[in-house]
Amino acid sequence: MIGLLSSSELSDRHLISAKLAKSKIYLGLSDLPAALHAAGESRDLAVINSLEKAAADAEKMIGVYHYYIGNNLDALEAYQSSLSFYDVKSAPIPHANLLNNLGLVYAAMRQIPAAIRQYELAEPIYAEYGTEQDLIDIRHNIGGLYL
Repeated sequence: MIGLLSSSELSDRHLISAKLAKSKIYLGLSDLPAALHAAGESRDLAVINSLEKAAADAEKMIGVYHYYIGNNLDALEAYQSSLSFYDVKSAPIPHANLLNNLGLVYAAMRQIPAAIRQYELAEPIYAEYGTEQDLIDIRHNIGGLYL
């Protein structure tokens, strides 16, 4: 992977994908700081090259890594940034997934009304476009807040 990332033969688009893949490898190794750094490099390169989807994908993973680390405010910021790219009509499931992730962060911060609001926005999207498992998951998240 290191040789691949240092290759001058890669296009910027491929380098962005490789850096994001590298971040997921670090996640699998439980090296969250390295995962966060690699995802940040991917996002920065995507922004420089005006590749909005690639930047939004990297930003989502940055949110995931911050959430796992416990940096909830940073996770919120990253998820909200990514959400601005994915609208309900063109990307309903990624949009709903980000709403669900926002709900998880708000729940971790004990901001229960905000968490419920995010889950309730995601639920009808999952009902229309998602799988039965998506509905089970979101309803479980909602129900868990009432216990």
